[in-house]
Amino acid sequence: MEIKYKFVTVKKTHISVYGNFEKIILELDRNLYNNNRRETRRGISLSELDEDK
Repeated sequence: MEIKYKFVTVKKTHISVYGNFEKIILELDRNLYNNNRRETRRGISLSELDEDK
């Protein structure tokens, strides 16, 4: 598995990961996605409260 990083300075780096590290990284990515989904699924956008529309 190859991980791509893009830094604020526009520098790009690629890192190759194998074995157990690959499983750990995929699990962490999935947990991050689930946590973000859990935190934002019931929220409403502030633009929906805009009275000008």
